[in-house]
Amino acid sequence: MIHQAADALVRRYRTSNPFVLSRYLQIVLMPRKAPDGLWGIYVWHDAHAYVGYDEDSPIPKQYEFVAHGIGHYVLHRDAKPFILELQAVQDCPLEHEAKMFAERLITSASVHALH
Repeated sequence: MIHQAADALVRRYRTSNPFVLSRYLQIVLMPRKAPDGLWGIYVWHDAHAYVGYDEDSPIPKQYEFVAHGIGHYVLHRDAKPFILELQAVQDCPLEHEAKMFAERLITSASVHALH
């Protein structure tokens, strides 16, 4: 289901770029200087999604952070806000699902770049 959700998003919008997808999905991106230990935040509030990420991270990491936030939006929209730490706990099913979604989205970008 997770891979299918990522693939469907790429097919629908014809891009796997998380920054472009966030515009299509009307997710508000909030690049900020993050404190040590915190690499991003996902918040669902009043029918709006917000993804904050460390603007000082290398660009590939920023893609990963935003893709992870999109994963939370697609898979866990109605869940409570998430604060994502640099070393996310792997035994949390929601974090694991968002990570799998982000990996699929990023892998999709790499595959499309080769064609």
